[in-house]
Amino acid sequence: MAPRVIFKADWGHNNSRRGAILTLEHLRNPRVMRILEAAAETAPKLIDNEMLVSEGWRDIRDTPDAHERHEAFDLSLNQLACHEGQRKYDAQNWANCLRAKLGDDYTVLIHGTGTNLHIHAQIKKGR
Repeated sequence: MAPRVIFKADWGHNNSRRGAILTLEHLRNPRVMRILEAAAETAPKLIDNEMLVSEGWRDIRDTPDAHERHEAFDLSLNQLACHEGQRKYDAQNWANCLRAKLGDDYTVLIHGTGTNLHIHAQIKKGR
């Protein structure tokens, strides 16, 4: 069964003090919603079968990025149902599967550290 998609709530875990924001612009763009669909289809075993979207729209940088253009999502890797030694392997495998599923019009990468380690997936600029 595909995982439930959970948008991070504002639990005070970070300095931004807000949850992941999904906007009408996301919902109206099937190409960006495809990121969530493909992520759910390729997700490994997750704690409580919940895929946590940790970032949608944001306006926190000096220069616009894919999040501000409503063309990206970040997926938390804290929900991976594996032991810590397996986490990086499972994370990379998920990113590879997601990249293959989405194709060349998308960028998929892993970045962050510790509890902020996540998959960033976006529509390539200009595509």
